[in-house]
Amino acid sequence: MTNRFVLDSHAVLAYLQDEPGADIVQGLLDRARRGETTVLCSCVNAAEVYWATRRHHGAHLAERAWAALCQLPVTLVPADERVACEAGEIKAGHSLALGDAFAAATARLQDAEVVTGDPEFAALETLVPILWLGEPPTGSPR
Repeated sequence: MTNRFVLDSHAVLAYLQDEPGADIVQGLLDRARRGETTVLCSCVNAAEVYWATRRHHGAHLAERAWAALCQLPVTLVPADERVACEAGEIKAGHSLALGDAFAAATARLQDAEVVTGDPEFAALETLVPILWLGEPPTGSPR
């Protein structure tokens, strides 16, 4: 197990909306506040949080979600050329959303574990370590 974690948009939304798995994210954030771990999020996944919140709840709540994310002990990782190429390579070899590829790429390049409840990540368990919010999907190698 690593001491660095990458939150995908599923994990951030679970935390912000107090959904299942929010307690796991809260524990990581508490550890990050104490300097015991590092919590990261790709800028692409942060954009997904904004987009999903705006789409389902409107601009006002999207702005509140963004402000809340910016107050958390989470480092936003830019989607630079290195991350973009890694995400492209991951996406080319797996059937998953582009944002998920960015979360996985960020985790690989930062030697971190992805935090998610998104079943699409089951296909990446041999590529990147995953901390599941809840039970791993059926058929997951764990």
